[in-house]
Amino acid sequence: MITTKRPAEPAAETQPRRSQPRGMKRARELLDVATDLFISQGIDETTIDDIAAHAGIAKGTFYHHYDSKAALLQAIREAFIEDFDNYVDNALAKQHSDDPRVRLGTWVRAVCEAYALMTQRQDIAFASDGFRWTPRNQRHLEDLVVLIGQGNANGCWLIADPYKTAIFIQRGLIGVMDDMLLTGKSLKGVHKDVMELVHHAAGLQPPGKP
Repeated sequence: MITTKRPAEPAAETQPRRSQPRGMKRARELLDVATDLFISQGIDETTIDDIAAHAGIAKGTFYHHYDSKAALLQAIREAFIEDFDNYVDNALAKQHSDDPRVRLGTWVRAVCEAYALMTQRQDIAFASDGFRWTPRNQRHLEDLVVLIGQGNANGCWLIADPYKTAIFIQRGLIGVMDDMLLTGKSLKGVHKDVMELVHHAAGLQPPGKP
């Protein structure tokens, strides 16, 4: 998830080519093939020739969609962020309760599920990033900022700085899940374990409590 770092604007020569609508499906197919190869073989070990061969296309067709391997990696990053944010957005859209505390639980569960589903993709998308990162400007974080603000307005909690609190919660969740992965633990149902931590660490009242 999301160990997520907002990427700097790439230089012009690393920008993905703009595919026409009819070429967008092929561009995504190439992206998915490349991601699988990067996961199984490693980024440095995978060549454009490998990607083209596994996709069943000519090498020139690859360059019709992406200027370079760097441009492809940038596209993988952007696709990961978009898919992650969409997963969280869809979960919130299906939650019909207006109670910010209930919606916070939905957000936590969706972030945990998305991270568990996309861990390997995330590792590729942010392989070149350093130790410091931020989810700033990503929709799932902005969703949480809005939720915290709504909770303030409704008297569910009183948070002086919704944005810093959202960062604290998001990065805390990712840290717990990374620790579990590195110690060989399953992320199944992890949202149940971290929900109480979210409430207490951020000073939020659980649903049903005054």
